[in-house]
Amino acid sequence: MALILRFTDTTSTDLGGNCKQGYGDFCEFQTYQVTEKDAKRELEALTDLNVKLIVITKLLLRTPGVGKPPAATMRWLLEVIAPYCTELVLYVYHEKTLILTEQLELVQLSLQSARQLQLLIISGTNRYLEDFIIVDSGLETIPNSIANLISLRVLQVKQSKLRVLELGPFCQIAKLNRLLVELSEISTLRPANPNTTCSVRSLYLDYNRLTSFDAAILEPFQMLQNLRLSNNQIDTFVSSVKMSLSSLQVLNLDGNNLTRFRLHRLQLPVLANFYLRRNNLDTLPTFRKAGMPALETLDFSSNVLRAVDLRYFEEFKNLHSLDLSNNRLTSVQTSQGASLPKLQFLTLNNNLLENLDPTNWYFPRLSLVSLVNNLFQAVPSSIYGSNVSGTIYINLASNPIRCSHLTENINYVSLGRLSSSCGSQRTCRIDHWDLATQRNLEAFFPDTSSHFLSVQVQRLTTGTIPLTLMLVNVSRVVNSVLFRTFHEPLLLLPTTNTLQELELQRAPNLQNIKAQLNIHLKRLEINGCLLSTIPPSLRNLLALKMLIIKECSIRVLNLPLLATFRRLETVSFATNHIASIQPAAGSAKFSILDLDLSANRLQQLILNQLAPLRRLRILNLQQNQLRTIDSLQPGDVTTLPSLSGLHLSNNRLQAVDLRQLRAPKLEHLEVSANELTSLPSALDSFAKLQILTLNQNAIESFDFAELRELRFLFGLALNENRLQSVSATEPVDLPNLATLTLANNLLKSIELQQLTAPALGFIDLTGNLLTAIPSSLVEGDRALRLQLLVMSGNPLTCATLERYRSYLERGQLETQWQLSKTEFCTTERFFVLDEKRKSCCAA
Repeated sequence: MALILRFTDTTSTDLGGNCKQGYGDFCEFQTYQVTEKDAKRELEALTDLNVKLIVITKLLLRTPGVGKPPAATMRWLLEVIAPYCTELVLYVYHEKTLILTEQLELVQLSLQSARQLQLLIISGTNRYLEDFIIVDSGLETIPNSIANLISLRVLQVKQSKLRVLELGPFCQIAKLNRLLVELSEISTLRPANPNTTCSVRSLYLDYNRLTSFDAAILEPFQMLQNLRLSNNQIDTFVSSVKMSLSSLQVLNLDGNNLTRFRLHRLQLPVLANFYLRRNNLDTLPTFRKAGMPALETLDFSSNVLRAVDLRYFEEFKNLHSLDLSNNRLTSVQTSQGASLPKLQFLTLNNNLLENLDPTNWYFPRLSLVSLVNNLFQAVPSSIYGSNVSGTIYINLASNPIRCSHLTENINYVSLGRLSSSCGSQRTCRIDHWDLATQRNLEAFFPDTSSHFLSVQVQRLTTGTIPLTLMLVNVSRVVNSVLFRTFHEPLLLLPTTNTLQELELQRAPNLQNIKAQLNIHLKRLEINGCLLSTIPPSLRNLLALKMLIIKECSIRVLNLPLLATFRRLETVSFATNHIASIQPAAGSAKFSILDLDLSANRLQQLILNQLAPLRRLRILNLQQNQLRTIDSLQPGDVTTLPSLSGLHLSNNRLQAVDLRQLRAPKLEHLEVSANELTSLPSALDSFAKLQILTLNQNAIESFDFAELRELRFLFGLALNENRLQSVSATEPVDLPNLATLTLANNLLKSIELQQLTAPALGFIDLTGNLLTAIPSSLVEGDRALRLQLLVMSGNPLTCATLERYRSYLERGQLETQWQLSKTEFCTTERFFVLDEKRKSCCAA
């Protein structure tokens, strides 16, 4: 049985509960109650319905335990539901922590929206879970204990905060088949041990922030069949070592910034499909063509190629389809005889070709040459007399063919025709849309009452009509337009344009925007353009709420201009060249709530410049070159009364003085991957702070006394520093602290006797120098509340492990278990928990 929970509510008293039969094997409840006392009886009542799928819109949890933390409640719920269903889908997961234990018997678990989730805890070895999906979460790391899900076949993490992906733990899961980590912020991949063998067959890392890729990192992935790296920021793809990916069949590098490509050391013996669409290749890449003998599909569309010699592809004897569309080709030649015995489809649409010479072709199976939207004035009829299929089809739609030449070859050539599939469907798909005249526009919508959720256009023809007028015409029937690629150097937005949303996913030629007074446009997004300044005329977009200009060349943040927008709430200039901020007058009033300046070139932040942004909630300055955060005058204090999130990771900060900032609502402070040697000063002034992240710095000691005023603090992370001591030198009460991560430091001891943290359930001390488990963490009242203490990668003594055997058996304590009988133990001493788990330990 599969169970879907659309919403979880722990307070409502509206119980309703008639099961409405759907279509035989489906049943839906508006509400259903589960109580801790009668859970078994209440869940058995569901199984008695004898259906395959049950949907519960509102689940009411009745747990009489006072003070039980939400994470523990959800852990109880998952474990109590698991025996009655194999698949569980939570449409909304509200908690900050997810705990999976060895008792959880679910086969499939899916969290469709988990925006509050920040911590994943896997306690003990789980032998049941096979499919695990987390969507839209705040996860920043996937714990090494993911390897404890030993039956896992599919892991999907989408829309997370992950920046670093450790591949090693996934290679420890023998059954893992598909690993999908997409729409996240991954900029770093850390390799697995090259001597291991990974079972992963599909690896999807689409829509992340990778900037380069070395195929050598995949050497353990010899079973990999499908690799997708599309829509990252990869500009270089190489193989630094001579190697083979013997099972790889599909390689997708679409939507990157590839300019260099060297794979002469890489052997891909069964690669069949290779996609390089939407990159910046101006020449064909260098790779060992003999290393891809099975290649069938090769797609270079939407690059900037200007000339191609088909002789280049001669070694690909199994090539079936070659796509060179949407480039800037003025020449496609074949310098010497080229034999492609299996080539059937040659696509050269949307280029600048005037002729095509097939003299040196030997393509006996070629059945389609598509030349749509080029500059042909004459039909290349010589193709019919060359070494190609006798039934070859040439598509010359949208070329300026001379009528006389067309008449001579009318039996051969198809010019295409208008076709659409709108009808009464919610989505209208149009193969070819001619908007050259208003008459043609209206012809698609004869009934003005017709409404569609979306209109998808494969090919758009504007004729001689200006693009500006075309957009005006379109705006009469749709409110949102998205261009995959916008080729014009100028974007005009007149008053008569009534679009509400306009997105240019790639605008490689765009240099300027001119906007007239406009009361309609609410969202404008432009990616990959040549804009060097924020266009001043954008102030005429009076209704604009969201402005995104990313991956362009803007050098200065013009705050006086942004102050002129009265409704602007979300602003992103991420991945530009911003090196300075032009301040606005102190009296300026801003409506901006979220400001993203990540991945720019700022070296100094003057807090006073941000003072007018009094409604600002989120400020993202990650991945800049910040060395200092200063004020104009010593002693100046800048007040940002609404600021709740400040992100300063991946900069060059050696110290952060927060005495200059007053932010009474600050909840999330992130200063990871800098050069800090001590905590930011004046942290106790941020009484509402919940999350403090200081990973990957150079901090050597830490005293909880510095946090004594942070009574709302939920999570503290100090991983990968140089910590040698962690202490509480005076009594400190942190009633909401639930997670503490101190992994990969130099800790030999921890003294926290004076720390009171009643909610602390998860502690990660992985990769330190501890020989014993700190008694202050596990003894007394704290032992009753502890959910998981991770001690993997420490030189623990055998006596210590024996002392805390019961903690290991209950899953409250995690250490590093030996994965195979051949794994080397330097001490030659082992602690044995059971017949399947033993750990190398010190004397």
